[in-house]
Amino acid sequence: DFFFAAGVEYVFSVTVIEEELGSWESVLLSLAAPVDMALAAIHAPQTGENLASEDVRISLKNEGMEPISVFKVFYQVDEQAEVKETLSLTEPLASGDSIEYTFLAKADFSAAGWHTLTVGVEAENDALSTNNSLEIRVFNALPLSVPVSWAFETEEQFKEWRVLDANQDTYSWAWGNPGLQIYNSAESGNNDWIISLAPVFLTRGESYLHFMYRTSPYAPESLEVLYGGSPDTSSMTRLLLLDDVLTT
Repeated sequence: DFFFAAGVEYVFSVTVIEEELGSWESVLLSLAAPVDMALAAIHAPQTGENLASEDVRISLKNEGMEPISVFKVFYQVDEQAEVKETLSLTEPLASGDSIEYTFLAKADFSAAGWHTLTVGVEAENDALSTNNSLEIRVFNALPLSVPVSWAFETEEQFKEWRVLDANQDTYSWAWGNPGLQIYNSAESGNNDWIISLAPVFLTRGESYLHFMYRTSPYAPESLEVLYGGSPDTSSMTRLLLLDDVLTT
């Protein structure tokens, strides 16, 4: 059910879409309210290495019909206490205009791994709540101790790796079900890498690496494993080279 609020202008837009098998209608309900503050984007922080106390930087937009001068913004990291700040603008934010804001209080992302950051805006008599908040996931890549493993069963696990499209052909590693075959031979020269965001700390002595792979059954492939003290592949040491590999 949808409840219509008093004092708000609602607009129904109907579009007829013609297709080969027939036509259908798309109906869009929008509103023009006196007060409607929206959280447009979260710019920072982003996934990275050695995160600690980080700035939270956002964009806000006045989607309402009236200018607005005073409103509140808040953020929360995981289950930490919510941080709320009040903005009192010297010049009212006009209808349709946007501003960027960096919270005075920094956010704690010091723990290793994934964090959930929720950011929102509150304005008195705001007519639409669905555009008031956004949520992102941020990964803090701190050194990992062995044993460590990645199964790549989820997209989030894949995002713990940096994708390097070395030849900049726009085709590279991706997570999901492949829609087409890109790597069609060992000599294709695609030169694409995935590099762990978090370094793996190895103590002196013997260490073991185990991985599974699958390639095309129709053309040979080349796979290379490198290790090093930086994500620069040119400075890394080759650990393993599998050349002209075919799997069935």
